[in-house]
Amino acid sequence: MYYQLTKRLLVLLLVMFNCLYSWAQSKTVTGTVQGDSNEPLVGVTVSVKGTNRNSITNDKGEFSILAAPESVLRFTYVGYLFQEFMVGDKENFAVKLTAENKQLQDVVVVGYGTQKKGHLSSAIETIKGAEIEDLPVGNLGTALTGRILGLSVSGGTARPGTQAQLVIRNPLSLAKDGGNNSPLFVIDDVIQVTSQGAPDATLFNSLDASEVESVTILKDASAAIYGSRGANGVVLVRTKRGIAGKPRISYSGSYAVNDECIRVGPLH
Repeated sequence: MYYQLTKRLLVLLLVMFNCLYSWAQSKTVTGTVQGDSNEPLVGVTVSVKGTNRNSITNDKGEFSILAAPESVLRFTYVGYLFQEFMVGDKENFAVKLTAENKQLQDVVVVGYGTQKKGHLSSAIETIKGAEIEDLPVGNLGTALTGRILGLSVSGGTARPGTQAQLVIRNPLSLAKDGGNNSPLFVIDDVIQVTSQGAPDATLFNSLDASEVESVTILKDASAAIYGSRGANGVVLVRTKRGIAGKPRISYSGSYAVNDECIRVGPLH
């Protein structure tokens, strides 16, 4: 028993000696962190891998941290790929993080933000703009016909210029005049309502399918973030944004003809 106790004490002393030696060899490492466009990144976590020692970049993207030459610095930031560097004999680092390329199908618009599909537990349906932009229809609402579960689309095809009516999960209104079963429309995080606070589909109906990046339908409790105005569901529209690269010009056109028969008879 005395031998085992002595052995454990020697091991403990050896570990403490290594820790003290590592601490004595540590040095202050400084540097800056930038993004793809050479802009300083604020709030990047700089940590010594394998320890609980970390630092955060300031408004100029600068950081300072204590690390040993054999330590590995890990740089992490939301929306960017992480990077790791061995300290070695360097005392200053200029780090450039690359933005993570997230595909549209990996995330879903939920209220005022986005969330991974695998984390969803509410009734949300999303359709990409690429799936409807080439359809031979006259308005965005008609392009959604039969493509989203729980979304009923009526009208919009009988006469040129008429707009489709959208209804989510056939809501029931108890108002004496029938009420309004129209969902709430939110375009690029801007709620579309009239001066009386009723849902307004004017801007939604003026959108062309080629301008849309995605359309998301929020049903039931998933629309609660918009309060009572989202009682009939919410239609979230995200329009396309400019991207880096060569300019691209495209054109698409359509026309429709309405032929009405007018009956002429004797006046009474």
